[in-house]
Amino acid sequence: MRLSRIHIGTDILRKIIGLYPTKGCNAATFFMIIFVQQNFSKLKKKRMKKSVFKFLAKVNKAVLPSYSKKQLDLSKATKFELAIIGWRYYVTTNAIA
Repeated sequence: MRLSRIHIGTDILRKIIGLYPTKGCNAATFFMIIFVQQNFSKLKKKRMKKSVFKFLAKVNKAVLPSYSKKQLDLSKATKFELAIIGWRYYVTTNAIA
C-alpha cells in the first residue's frame, strides 16, 4: 500500500524523525518543524556559497586590475579586459546577494 505525505499520521512521522509531542504541539506545529529541518540544509548551502564569493571578491580586489581607476573606455577595451570586468561583476553580485 502506497502512502502519500498527507496520509501518514503524525505519530509515524514522530517515530521516524525522533520527535515526540510536547504540550501544545499540534499537527501544524509538527509539520512546520519538519519543513524547517528540510530547508535548513538549503540555507546552509546558500550561506556557504555567499562566503565563497566574498572570499573570491577579496582575491579579485588584490590580484585583478581595477579598470575604473585607470578610467578604461569600454568601447576600446579588449575581449580579455571585458572578460575580467564581467568576472568581477559576477563575483561581486553573488557576494552581495
